[in-house]
Amino acid sequence: TFTSMFQGCVSLEQVNTDGFILASATNMVNMFRDCLKLQKIDFSKPPARYTTAPNLANMNTFAYNCSSLQEFKFLPNFRGDSLLYMIQAFHNCTTLEHFDMSDWQLPAIRGLAWMFVNCQRLYDIKTPEILTPNATLRNITAMFADCRSLEKLDLNFLNVSAINTTAESSSAGWEYPTLSGNDVMGMGYMMGGCTSLTEVDMSSWVLNATGKINFKRTVLGIILHL
Repeated sequence: TFTSMFQGCVSLEQVNTDGFILASATNMVNMFRDCLKLQKIDFSKPPARYTTAPNLANMNTFAYNCSSLQEFKFLPNFRGDSLLYMIQAFHNCTTLEHFDMSDWQLPAIRGLAWMFVNCQRLYDIKTPEILTPNATLRNITAMFADCRSLEKLDLNFLNVSAINTTAESSSAGWEYPTLSGNDVMGMGYMMGGCTSLTEVDMSSWVLNATGKINFKRTVLGIILHL
């Protein structure tokens, strides 16, 4: 476990992760939480035989409040077979501008709520091209809330077929659709406060008839591809 390894190291500016072995890691909760001066987290160049983390289950509040973080790189071609939660993982990383998760696979993910809340300078998120295959996702509440620089989002990798909610985002006037599936989850305020957002692609999302009727396709100039 890497739980709270560097939590509260408010003066830490650099970490050399080259020798870190994540093959047996199960928990990275709070690993860099409140490292206020940390500018870079890079796991992209570990020893060759340790390039997977098959047992990693929880990354909640991983880099919470790392307000100086400018760059994050994780394991290349990361397949998180056991990863369940990344709730608030990058909450309040106010200087982070770019996030690349395009080569990730998250077949077991359940919670991504508040993942990027208040990442005010984040303008570019490269999301996976592969749809999460299993309907495990339960909570994406406020996932991108207050990402004020974000202009486009491709959300087709999210399998939301198990989420059923009509929660609203008060700041954007956003009315969320009713989605087919279990009634146990949330997606309210998902893009609330994203004042620069102009285009959202969620064309792979499964909507029932009621959801299609209730969904506002254009809100404050936002173009939705359904």
